[in-house]
Amino acid sequence: MKTRFNLKGFPCLLFWRQQQESLQEFVGASFVVDADSGFILRASRLAGLGYEKDKSRVALAGQEVTVRQADDLDMTVQVETSKQQLVWIPHEVLIDKGHRVPYRRGEAVVKYQSMWEKDMMQEFVARATLPLVTALPHGLLGFKGLEGGGAALVLCAAAQSRGFLEVATIYHQTLKAFHASTCPELGPGDHILSYSPPSLQWTAVPGRAKAAVAFAGSQAVANDTELVNWVEQHQYPGITALTIQTVHPWLNAGRSTVLVAVKLKDYETNTMVETQLREVAKPRALGEVELYTYGPSDRYLGIADGSLEGFNYFGVQASRLPRVVVFDDSDHWVEDEQYLTVERLAEHLPRVTGMWRMSNTARGNGVARPRALDSQAFCWLLLGFGPQG
Repeated sequence: MKTRFNLKGFPCLLFWRQQQESLQEFVGASFVVDADSGFILRASRLAGLGYEKDKSRVALAGQEVTVRQADDLDMTVQVETSKQQLVWIPHEVLIDKGHRVPYRRGEAVVKYQSMWEKDMMQEFVARATLPLVTALPHGLLGFKGLEGGGAALVLCAAAQSRGFLEVATIYHQTLKAFHASTCPELGPGDHILSYSPPSLQWTAVPGRAKAAVAFAGSQAVANDTELVNWVEQHQYPGITALTIQTVHPWLNAGRSTVLVAVKLKDYETNTMVETQLREVAKPRALGEVELYTYGPSDRYLGIADGSLEGFNYFGVQASRLPRVVVFDDSDHWVEDEQYLTVERLAEHLPRVTGMWRMSNTARGNGVARPRALDSQAFCWLLLGFGPQG
């Protein structure tokens, strides 16, 4: 077990659900591999299978194979091809007599990989013990059915699709997944909804935030690949109040980002900041929540405490707030006190495409990092708790 899951250094936390049936029943049986090569690759990443055999896995698409071994820990199977080649693949890409096998990726072992802190570990366990998808038998109830919880995904359709089970598995540690048969609040037809509660939203004056949502219709719901791509790019609707736990995934969540560093109790200035951000985002009321729409080039918006000394690393000084930093991802960013300002944010953001990037990679035009940082060190540095050593 130690070798299998690379357990070394700090104590490690593993979690997996009790399985109703073993994959061993697949051994010796013949199946057809799903013809969707994109799904094969996504499922392989979720299963923790390496890239080196991807070409062999994709070559199996639409082919008949025989299962020779099964692994109930990572929910994968070893299959033999007609040419007697042996390849490990995720169980969920198998088709039995024209029907997809049940999607059971949520039963695989999950390894805790965040900071070694009690609160974060307890949150991991709490989320891991939740059902993969929770039913909303009475629907959204004007979005009141989602109140009191965290960020969420809601599928509004007669039945759960494989694509929705896939995204529920991918984001199980950050987004709660719900299923409702219909959501009249969003209009007729099927929908996928991304929901961010008021507790995760920022306003200039605390306590005034509303929940933020984004949603798509049947075109996204009907196609697994489109659904997965849509969720990846709509995880953080609204103006996000950033914390040490959320900043790194937020910076790497499928979109570039606009991070504004502020003095948290400077309410007068922050009212201006909020006005500028809302001018960029242009939310509109949808009942008791606010609806945000995103085009391909639109960015996530977020706020963090600019008084923390970690912002010095990105050219932001606590004495000269508020300031804007635009990130392509956690490795590439743009900041310019003269040409990228909060006061004229809507006017200045279009300039970012042609501005110099700061980075420690070859893509950047300036070397801004003294050494490579992993995600944990990056979080600590950005929020003012620089890593030791």
